Amino acid sequence: MDAKKLKIFHIVRNDRVGYDEYDSAVVVAHTKEEAVNMLQSKHGTAPHGTWRNYNVTVTEVIPDSPRIVIESFNAG
Repeated sequence: MDAKKLKIFHIVRNDRVGYDEYDSAVVVAHTKEEAVNMLQSKHGTAPHGTWRNYNVTVTEVIPDSPRIVIESFNAG
């Protein structure tokens, strides 16, 4: 695959997020499927893996203007 065709994807879980789990990620990959597979490969899909087969939304980020891509704020 051509490196010039890499895309940026924002992946967000749609289900309840527990302690010590990821709720989102920004991944550079060729396709949406590759982006999700990369997370599952790195962090695991087993019952205690941090990127199991969750219900996720994958959105391609197209940098067409200056903007904030992701912020994460946890009040406590």
